[in-house]
Amino acid sequence: MSKILTFFIACFLVLQLSAKSTSKDEEVDFSILERSTELSRYLDSKQRVQLIKLEESVQAALEKIRSGEYMKARKPSSLNPNEDLKPFHAKGEQLVEEGELEARTQRLRIVQLLRTAETQKEAQAKARAARYNFRIEEMDFTAALKQSAEKVMADAWAKGYDHVLFDGVRIVEAGKSRISDVETRNMAYDILVGIDGTRFTLTMPIDLSYSTTT
Repeated sequence: MSKILTFFIACFLVLQLSAKSTSKDEEVDFSILERSTELSRYLDSKQRVQLIKLEESVQAALEKIRSGEYMKARKPSSLNPNEDLKPFHAKGEQLVEEGELEARTQRLRIVQLLRTAETQKEAQAKARAARYNFRIEEMDFTAALKQSAEKVMADAWAKGYDHVLFDGVRIVEAGKSRISDVETRNMAYDILVGIDGTRFTLTMPIDLSYSTTT
């Protein structure tokens, strides 16, 4: 009675462990295996070698399953119709079970490795975002023009110039300089006059010509 009870308890524990293992496997999301090619780019050389070996192990396990299925499906031949095939069928069943267990085990390891790759991918993405996370402050054209005009006048006064001649506005864009349109020129002049106020240092020359000699 004691031996029977011990055997029963042992069988019960094995069944419990199997049930837990199966339940745990069912919780694993194997869909990440479909992204193996994509995620493998984020593995280092050692991890890639590990992935290749695991995939080869899965293929070997699948081959074992195929061999087992073949043995399970074996039927008596016409030359030996009374052949006892139970050993073959039993061996086939064993190969199938072993192959399924090995395939599942290796796939679980691949899932873990690909999750590592996914984590490394996210880390690289965050690093790139942090590296290139800069923002160019935008400024209205009129405000920018006023800011530049204020600097020009302030520099002129700081250097003691009594007269500032306004001839026009040149716009530099993409390394090229061009004369602004009349509207922008007039806007710049009005801004400069407003900044100059009662100093009266700003002058717009008429028929101004430049001499190349001094």
